[in-house]
Amino acid sequence: MKKKNLKNKEITVFFLIRLDVPLEYIKSENLKMLTENPEIIDIYEITGGYDFLIKVKIHDIDRISEMLKLIKIIGGVKNITTILSSMIIKENGKAYMD
Repeated sequence: MKKKNLKNKEITVFFLIRLDVPLEYIKSENLKMLTENPEIIDIYEITGGYDFLIKVKIHDIDRISEMLKLIKIIGGVKNITTILSSMIIKENGKAYMD
């Protein structure tokens, strides 16, 4: 299997967000701040144990803590789980396999 080399490349990070308030209580201008950040690629409202999934592309691992601070600004955040991608098998319709 050919995999995409992630050294000196973008780092894909997923944040699973659990809120402690209903979505209606989150200020729209705070959510807009997230949507306008170029490092935030996708934001999904999801079902299950979390409320949102945020996909981020960064070039510096130190940006993770800054992204966490930005996400917490929306208010009502109870918990954030951070997941780093270690290998890209398929992304944006392109497979990285032999």
